[in-house]
Amino acid sequence: MRMVSSSASCSRHRDAADSGFEQASPHLNFLRFLSCGWHVFFVSFHYRKSPILEAMCEFRLRPQFCWDSTLPGLFYERVRGKFPGKEQQTRVKLPPPPGTKASEIGAAAFPFQTLSFFFSPERNAALGIGDRVVSAHRLRPYPGWEIFEKEAGEALKVLEEVTGEKTLQSIALTYINRIPQPEDSEDPVRWFRCQPLLASGQEGRVRAFSLESELHAAKGLILKINLRKSADSKEYALQIVSLSAPGATVEVDQAGAWLERAHEEIKKAFEDSLTPAMKLKLEPVDESLSS
Repeated sequence: MRMVSSSASCSRHRDAADSGFEQASPHLNFLRFLSCGWHVFFVSFHYRKSPILEAMCEFRLRPQFCWDSTLPGLFYERVRGKFPGKEQQTRVKLPPPPGTKASEIGAAAFPFQTLSFFFSPERNAALGIGDRVVSAHRLRPYPGWEIFEKEAGEALKVLEEVTGEKTLQSIALTYINRIPQPEDSEDPVRWFRCQPLLASGQEGRVRAFSLESELHAAKGLILKINLRKSADSKEYALQIVSLSAPGATVEVDQAGAWLERAHEEIKKAFEDSLTPAMKLKLEPVDESLSS
């Protein structure tokens, strides 16, 4: 199988088919220096051909926390054993936190800033840190939820150690999926339950579309689903985000339980987005998933 907002998505080299996917996720504008293959699949979400491109987890501190420019360095000293590589992106503007009023969005409220990213030796995992935000990233091949959840939890623990903060403004968990268009049909109605609509009386093949939904899930979770395909692409982009409800802070010691719930909601949304025909194309490990 994809959280709103993550501080960055790890990708550098894209072909022309990526352009539509980039538009589907504004988070892709933050990092461009990690390359990743699209066609090496590990078993995850019960499918042999997992479409997960990237998993992201973002922790935001409350606006009233006084951010210190020395904190990224302190953070790096604690994670450099597993994430020795580092780079910076300057002039990057973070998206506003969930629940931000439209009147509050502007250059003065959300200025450009520098983000630091630390990479694993294989460059398939990264941690990001900026003003009041820390994120964890995993690229394909996705190693599974247990490993990614542990890495995200360790990043949060280090954030707590260097800041002393025990309350988060928000958490977001994102899965970005890229699903090849099956050769036997270009009709998205055959593959997805969330479907583009044609105007009454019109017929024809759907060349491009973008569908987005925002749902209020259980226990203070917001779920965002975006399915998109550009006209020149042979792949579908499916992004699923689970985030804490606007205005609802999360205690650090409750973050693990929150992530478990968010992950379950994302898995369910992913399953519910696919038709049985598409599930067969992804080769389910459990045959009951194809129904």
